[in-house]
Amino acid sequence: METNEEERAMNTRSRSRNCLLLPFMGRERALRSAPRGGSSLPFSSFILHPSSLKRRGFTLAEILAAMVFVAVLVPVALEGLQIANRAGVMADRRRTAAQLADRLLAESVATESWRNGDQKGDFGEDEPGYRWLLETKAWEPALSGAGSETEGTMRAVSVEVFFLVQEREYSARLTALVEDSAE
Repeated sequence: METNEEERAMNTRSRSRNCLLLPFMGRERALRSAPRGGSSLPFSSFILHPSSLKRRGFTLAEILAAMVFVAVLVPVALEGLQIANRAGVMADRRRTAAQLADRLLAESVATESWRNGDQKGDFGEDEPGYRWLLETKAWEPALSGAGSETEGTMRAVSVEVFFLVQEREYSARLTALVEDSAE
């Protein structure tokens, strides 16, 4: 019996001399969880051995690899952010342009100002950065035969609203068919 206790005490002392405990782990708990045999697998995750405490820096190759990684990643990330920003701004401006074109087309059809021919302008201080173009042309249905009764009686009235997104011009176009009846 005494031999087992002496042997256990000797094993405990040798284990505590040959390793350092991590600060978050109590000494007694670490020693209790230490393996009794030659395997140090479960205990090695809690204890730092003196040989592993040597301070090790980064090699030149590791630093250069990290710099190359950052040099490639940063421009790609910035380009992705720019594309996402452009898409968001463009969607917002395209929606606004479509609403403006719808309003202008409805007003032109209701007041029959489309009869005055092609027109252009901007929306003034209400909507800066947007300009419009109104065009009218004869509508010829593709499916009707020659001498059709609708020939020459319908006109296509189109309103196109232009806007800029990051120095590039885009547009939204709406078209309506109106009857061109002689009064």
